[in-house]
Parts: sequence; C-alpha cells; structure tokens
Amino acid sequence: MKFIIIFLLGIFFNHAMASNLDEQITQYYASAKKVSAQNLLPKKFIKLAEAKGDLNADGIDDLALLIRSDTKKSESDIKQIVVLLLGDKDGQFSFWKTGTNHFVDSNSDFMEENGVGSFMIKNRVLNIGSSTAMSMGGWGSGGCLQKWRNEASGFRLIGLTRDSFDRKCACGTSKDINFITGGTQTKTDSDAEGKQLPKKKISSTKDSPKTILWENFSYQELCKME
Repeated sequence: MKFIIIFLLGIFFNHAMASNLDEQITQYYASAKKVSAQNLLPKKFIKLAEAKGDLNADGIDDLALLIRSDTKKSESDIKQIVVLLLGDKDGQFSFWKTGTNHFVDSNSDFMEENGVGSFMIKNRVLNIGSSTAMSMGGWGSGGCLQKWRNEASGFRLIGLTRDSFDRKCACGTSKDINFITGGTQTKTDSDAEGKQLPKKKISSTKDSPKTILWENFSYQELCKME
C-alpha cells in the first residue's frame, strides 16, 4: 500500500511539474508573439538540440527545439521539452506547440549527451530520437524514435520504433510500428531466456490504423519496451 501511494504521488508531482513548465513556456511565446534566432528561448532555459525544416507545408522553414531549464541541480531527472515554432517569410518564428511528455528526462550517465539521438526534419516529417544507453550502471539500454507529420487531423504520430539492447548477450529487440497502416514489425536476436539466437527472428502483425496526436502523446507509455 505504501509503495502504491508513493508511486501515485510521483505521478502527481511529475504531472504538476510538466503542467507548470508547459504554462511557463507558452506564456513566454504568447507574450513575445514573434521570436528571432537571438531570443528563441525563455529565460533560464538552455537548448539541447535544434531541427529546421518545413512542417506545415507553406514552403517556409519551421523550427523544432529540445530544451530544458538551466538548473544547477543534478543533471538527472530534469524534464526535457520539445518546442515547435512556425517560421515566417521575415525569418521570425511564432509558437505552435510544446511537448513536455515527448522526450526522456535527463540523466548524467547517458552515453549520448542529454539522451539525444536523431533530431531532424526531413520531407515535412519531424524525427525525435532518444537513446537511453548508459555509460555505466546498467546492462540494458534502448531508444525510441518518433515520426511526426502535420495532417488534416492534426500533428500526428505516423511511426514509432522502440529498441532495447542487452549487453550481457549483445542482443536485443526492435519494434517498428506504422500507425498509418497499422502494421508492426519486430526484429529480435534473443530468446525468452535472454540468450542470443543464431539468426535474427523477424515477425509481423497487422492491426487497425491508429491516430495519435501530439497533444495525447506520452513518452513513458509509448516508448517503453514491452
């Protein structure tokens, strides 16, 4: 019972923190109305990654930022936030969306700085990749690649790839989900006992297409390996 209470309190405080950050960031861009390359970030925030490209099909480059608060506290468990800004013909940007539940929290032991893998916009698709491989302190590692595209229904998750890797057997599993077709392909070179297989096993399943919009995404729920 005590464990359940602590767990629920953790969810509550994480949600409250995310909501507060969301409000703080939104207020900054709402008050600024337009921002340039010189004032992209709210005060006391730092930029971890940046991607430029056209997201809304108007022929003008937009901007995706990965940011977090500039704190002197431990580099672990700090919320890392995705901010989407729309560009205009004058080279300025206006606020579009914020994502406080779209990336892994910071960890000082990540092998990739801030856990950033792929972070880019290509062919109007935003790729957000995280890598949770640790430089020390664990046998397992993984990653999650999200693919987002602007559609009539909204800014939609069109694909997701989850990876897990076990250093003990030098083997792992990759699950690739296509939310447009409903297809899922799983590749693994480990068995149920965690031993390496002589040959990679590939399996496919088909489900109904699914629409997941930016506002409904949860990294903790969708990027966790089953």
